[in-house]
Amino acid sequence: MRTTRGHPASTKRYETFVIRLWVEEPGMVEHGEIRHVATNAGMRFREFAHALSFIRTVIKTDDARRDLTEA
Repeated sequence: MRTTRGHPASTKRYETFVIRLWVEEPGMVEHGEIRHVATNAGMRFREFAHALSFIRTVIKTDDARRDLTEA
């Protein structure tokens, strides 16, 4: 395992998502789509809370996958 200044390898990383919004009227978002660039996983949403939930799910899934491959 790689260390930095005596500390275990960090799980800090950047994740990239693309969010597309359908705007009906200025300031009014009708719906949207979010896509994780690395895995191409995506979903459509009407509420931003669902997009945030998707982000959390993808990040947790990546952590679990990374733990299995580094063991």
